[in-house]
Amino acid sequence: MSKRVLTTESGAPVADNQNSATAGAGGPLLLQDQHLLEKLARFNRERIPVGVPPTPLRQWGGVVHARGSGAYGHFEVTDDVTGFTHADFLNTVGKRTEVFLRFSTVADNLGGADAVRDPRGFAVKFYTEEGNYDLVGNNTQLAVNAPKATAADNYGRDGFMASHAQGRAAKNYEPNSYGGPAETGRPLSAPLAVAGRTGAHEAPLHTKDDDFFQAGELYRLMSAEERSRLIANIAGGPAQVSRDDVVEKNLAHFHAADPEYGRRVAEAVHALRED
Repeated sequence: MSKRVLTTESGAPVADNQNSATAGAGGPLLLQDQHLLEKLARFNRERIPVGVPPTPLRQWGGVVHARGSGAYGHFEVTDDVTGFTHADFLNTVGKRTEVFLRFSTVADNLGGADAVRDPRGFAVKFYTEEGNYDLVGNNTQLAVNAPKATAADNYGRDGFMASHAQGRAAKNYEPNSYGGPAETGRPLSAPLAVAGRTGAHEAPLHTKDDDFFQAGELYRLMSAEERSRLIANIAGGPAQVSRDDVVEKNLAHFHAADPEYGRRVAEAVHALRED
């Protein structure tokens, strides 16, 4: 059997699926990287129905971060961090900034395969005098995402969960003769100097710059009780996979993060598979 070739959605073969096209090694990403754009769009929009029967590699149906909870409050600077950042909302001890915090998960419905797992991440939106610092990067027009330091004014009429009232009669092009928002002609940032040939360059590695170091550091920071809970939560998923080679490939990630981490996850997975 011939090996299957990864392609773009138009059928063009993909030469490199691990690195994005940049302007020279370590340079900015390029809009011409069609494969990257397709992957980003797929990540943002693709849906996997919860009702799809689970397979060994598809235990967690549903939409990524489909469920979660959040709270309004304030962020208060408690220590001097001016040595690490120039952000104004962090420049004074005691300074308070409005904030919305969201915890999100990929949990299934109650009783589902993933319903016992811990939250997978969180997002923070700071409302500051300079504008909004949104650590999610969400581009909807929900009230919680709307800017407070200024008013957004553009030609977007639709979009996922949009709630602004531009209406179907609003113009969606610029320039126009109906008093719509116009470009300023003033660049927001200085030009960025780039050098080198365009292409899918392997990203230059920095100290401790790999896929496993931070995961290992987090594990080593945990208490004994926290480690035990983490191992128990992780082991349930791989234990349901029927193919041994797939299980071992998964366990290798934990071994690479921390030897004890890998050993304990492996022992827990193998114990569950033997039951």
